[in-house]
Amino acid sequence: GGYGGGGGGDDDDAGDAMAAVLGDHPPMQRSASQSRTNERLTALLDDIEEETREMREAVQALMATKARLASALSRCLEGADIDACERVDRIDLRARGHHIAALLSSVTVVVSTARSEAQARAYEAAGKVVESLRAGVSDVDAKLAAAGAAGTAGAGAAAAAELVPTATALLRRVRLAAAAVDAEREGAKDERFQRLVLECALED
Repeated sequence: GGYGGGGGGDDDDAGDAMAAVLGDHPPMQRSASQSRTNERLTALLDDIEEETREMREAVQALMATKARLASALSRCLEGADIDACERVDRIDLRARGHHIAALLSSVTVVVSTARSEAQARAYEAAGKVVESLRAGVSDVDAKLAAAGAAGTAGAGAAAAAELVPTATALLRRVRLAAAAVDAEREGAKDERFQRLVLECALED
């Protein structure tokens, strides 16, 4: 007896799980009218879900646009070019820049993601991995720049040589992490990072 027809083993487990979900509800017996209504509502929900996802993508694009504009504005107001301008022009340019900054700050674009506790933990852990890789790349870049400034011989060459093992190990970590989120890539992958990504919410 029971749901699933007594197929044994996994089938019994699946039947027990479904029975727990269904509780004591009687078997489903739709009339033709109920089937049509169910199909219509299902199609409507499909359309709403698709439009919702499209809306999220559009808003995320707006978030990226706002961040890009804010970065460009910051470079414009703080770069060497504006310092090279005549004093009165600098005042006018900065005043206009501050006005644009106020306009940007008046726009609030937020996309939140609904996560279970497990998904939130996975997202936080995956974020720490990504941040660790980003910090490692920034650190190597800074040290390489310092070594380059010291010259191609002597201390500069020695400092660059010392970075080779670190940079090689970091590049391997980055490649393994990238492979973990690329379903078409074969070979070694960061399996721990891959598990974290798979445990995240779909939107993440």
